[in-house]
Amino acid sequence: MKVWLEQLRAKRLAAVCMVLLCGMGGLSAGPSQHIDYTLSFNDDRGTESSAVSAGIEYGIDFSDYTRALTGFRVNEYSKDIFFNSIFTPLKLKTDICKYDFALSTTWHYIDYSTYTREHDILFEPYFCFSGRRNFSLQSSIGLGAKFSRIHGIDHWLKDLYLTTKTQLNWNFNSTAKIYFALANHNTYRYLLMPSPIWTLGTVLPLFESIDLGLQYEAFTCDMFITKFYLEGQTFSTFVRIKI
Repeated sequence: MKVWLEQLRAKRLAAVCMVLLCGMGGLSAGPSQHIDYTLSFNDDRGTESSAVSAGIEYGIDFSDYTRALTGFRVNEYSKDIFFNSIFTPLKLKTDICKYDFALSTTWHYIDYSTYTREHDILFEPYFCFSGRRNFSLQSSIGLGAKFSRIHGIDHWLKDLYLTTKTQLNWNFNSTAKIYFALANHNTYRYLLMPSPIWTLGTVLPLFESIDLGLQYEAFTCDMFITKFYLEGQTFSTFVRIKI
C-alpha cells in the first residue's frame, strides 16, 4: 500500500509538470521556446544501475536577460522533476567579445520509490564569455542545499554543498555546436561528494525547426582524494522542437 501511494504521488507530480509544460507551450510566439524529448541509457558500472530513462523538457527565453527551463524524467528506479532559471542583470560588450554576469537558481526533486526522496536547491553566480570564431565559455560556482527523506527515518536530513560547472562551446552556426563540460552536478544528478561529471555533446540541425542532440557523460568517484575511478556512464539523445 505504501509503495502504491509513493507511485501515485510521483504520477501526480509528473502530471502537474506536464500541464505546466503544455500551458507554457501555449504562450505567445514572442519569446524563443523549445521542447526536448530525451532518451538516456545508463550502464551498470560501479554502483550505478543499468536503466533507460525518458523525459521531456521545456525552455523559454523571455528576453536577453531572463530564461527558464523545466522538465521531468522517469525510469524504473526513480522519477525526477526540475526547474531552472537564469537572470542576467549585467551584460558588457566590446568590439571583440562580450561578458554576461548572471544568477542561476535550480530546484530539483527525485523520488527513489521505496528508498528515499530528495530536494535540491541551488544558487549559482553565473559567468559567460563569448569571443570570436563562435567560441564561448560558461562557468558557475555556488551553493546547494539537499533535503533528504529516507524511508524508515521520521525526519528530513539537511546538507549543504558547493556546486561548480565549466562548459566550453564551439558554435558552427545559430544551431549546430559541440560542447564539453566538467561539473559536480548535472540536470538530474546532485551529489554531496565532489565527484566530477565529464560531458561531451553535440547539437545538429535536422530541419528548420528541429534539432538532434547527442551527449555522453562519464561519472567519476571522488578523483581528488583517491585515484580516478569510472563510476558510471550515460549516453543520451534528444530531439529539440523549436516553437
